[in-house]
Amino acid sequence: MATSNHLPVSPDPVSEQACKPTLSFAKWTTGGPLDELPPFNPEESRVHNSIVLNTSDPAYVVCILEDVLLPRYHVPYILIRAANVRVLLGDVSGAQEFFDEAAIMLGGQDPVFDAWLVTYRQKVTEHHRHQRTFTIFDYENVQMLAVERDFSNHRLAFAVTIWHEPRRNIVEAWVPTSRLLAQSSSSGRSPAIDDQALMNLWSQAMAEAPHVMERYFKSLCVETNIRDGVFKICQSSVSNVVRAGFYSGVIDRVERDSAVSNPDKILRIIKDTHEALQYVYDIARTQQPVMPQVVLKLHELLMRRQKVTFRTPHQYIPIGRFRTDGLEMRRMEGYVQFCPPGRVIEEVAVITGRIQELLMSCKANPIDAAAWIHVAVMNCSPFASANGRVARLLASLPLIVAGLPPMNIPGGPQNEYATACSRARLEAHYSPLGNVIARGMMETIKSVEKLSALTEEDYRFQAISGLEFRLSSIETDEHVRDGVIQVE
Repeated sequence: MATSNHLPVSPDPVSEQACKPTLSFAKWTTGGPLDELPPFNPEESRVHNSIVLNTSDPAYVVCILEDVLLPRYHVPYILIRAANVRVLLGDVSGAQEFFDEAAIMLGGQDPVFDAWLVTYRQKVTEHHRHQRTFTIFDYENVQMLAVERDFSNHRLAFAVTIWHEPRRNIVEAWVPTSRLLAQSSSSGRSPAIDDQALMNLWSQAMAEAPHVMERYFKSLCVETNIRDGVFKICQSSVSNVVRAGFYSGVIDRVERDSAVSNPDKILRIIKDTHEALQYVYDIARTQQPVMPQVVLKLHELLMRRQKVTFRTPHQYIPIGRFRTDGLEMRRMEGYVQFCPPGRVIEEVAVITGRIQELLMSCKANPIDAAAWIHVAVMNCSPFASANGRVARLLASLPLIVAGLPPMNIPGGPQNEYATACSRARLEAHYSPLGNVIARGMMETIKSVEKLSALTEEDYRFQAISGLEFRLSSIETDEHVRDGVIQVE
């Protein structure tokens, strides 16, 4: 990540009901090498002191340590404090990476820290052996992590809910990807929407109004986050973002129950989503092989500014890293299981291999392919968070290659989408999900077509607010024609 020449002037607004993560968790020699400050300039010292004296916003602390100071001073002092915050927010594996790196740099200069690290490693191993499991509650279109935490006396009771026995009320068991592969070849789709009609609608809309494509992408970047409960904004704000662009002040109202209440933070999340969408287009345009590393980078781009959950109790989200804990989703009727953590890497390799085959195949129907990719990624759910958004972006690849718009599921009944995913996963019946995908694209095209053109007042607002985060490199579909990727 590029380092900014300017440090933040002040912290972002403190999160509601914020906790205060201390910067001291590990043990080391007081006044020893781990207490040696880097050669900060005055501005860096000010920012460093701001997190030492006021740690009421965990997201701000993580941002300063990992995104501002660590790229400038990759030294044990910063590594240890960044690791402390990670472990106190539940990311024990990510914390160990930083602790280990600091130990290598120190080379045995601090025996107190070395002895503590041996104990910590043992506890992390024990933590993974007990198969801790995150529980996501799926209701009212909001995802929350159930968290239990106790750090008194430096005991490691990590931010997880622990199940020692299998759940009895499992409504959806995990399905190995190999089974999805065996079923996919025999499952056709009865389209409720003619694929060619969808293609014609998209081509005609872009020919008549070039801004339709740009607005479609903006709509996707907003709707995919709303779909996963990342934030909630009123419909007029959605329309403003889609029409006018990513400007400060364009969001006029955030819903009271939104996980993110700051409009500027919401815009930054939307911009990160666009960057991830841009990456997907680059993969399609350059015919880059889809490998597990691609999935990791996509997640990193998407979640760049969401390392800490917005809802309390705050949780560190490992971005660009596959999960090492179990994951399940609780619905009103029972539990949904996902891939065991020990098999995530193996399963992602199988999924990406199949994605590559689908992109290379001339016979694969793009909407059928998108439905399978979406189900396979969600069935695995390789990350601690954002699996739905990652699944929809990866499922967009065959659509983009075929000259269609990327996958978007606009606001509407959540049950229809979830039920279609479940039927595809458990019954290998992909028609409902394929139809949901096709209808979502068609509804989005028609929706952005209806939006009014920019007014003089809009242009004045843009001029005052500064340059828009443009979608310049994907404003046209010159690279994809007739289902064939055109490489420059």
